[in-house]
Amino acid sequence: ELEAGRRVYDNETDSFGYARAANRYGVRAGLAINTGEKLNGDLAAGWLMEDVDDDALRDISGLDIRGTVNWSPQRGTNVAFTAGTTVEASTVAASSGSILYSTNAAITHKLRENLDFTASTGAAWRIYEFGAYQDTILSGEAGLTWWMNRYAGVNGRVRHERTLNLDPARASEATSV
Repeated sequence: ELEAGRRVYDNETDSFGYARAANRYGVRAGLAINTGEKLNGDLAAGWLMEDVDDDALRDISGLDIRGTVNWSPQRGTNVAFTAGTTVEASTVAASSGSILYSTNAAITHKLRENLDFTASTGAAWRIYEFGAYQDTILSGEAGLTWWMNRYAGVNGRVRHERTLNLDPARASEATSV
């Protein structure tokens, strides 16, 4: 798989005078598996790069890993494992941004015909291009979906997320409902 794109901003330069628009390139190779309803998914690895327009900002590049594996151990229960890589732009002076590697495992179980329970846990690693900081993000979530019909439902979720960093000022914790 080949990828090419362009990140464009409303303003040609930001408030610090940097041209943050970038060309994006990626190459990945992978495999897909489909054994029916019980097991399916895809996994890929490659390289991802954003070539920032401003020569004063460093380009962002790194290993690109992504995929999804779905497994159904029994009728009404689905387990999903996901992994992804994202280039995150920055608005900080002299910083191009970061690469975010994320993983997640989620289980969904049908409690009744119109009520699903979902629980998930995730981990992510953010690596900033200037290398001074790395964040580790841990999360957990639980929720219910009440289906009014086959197309529309009402969700309720509780999520907790903790960001760890060697610099205590960059660490955080958040709970949302």
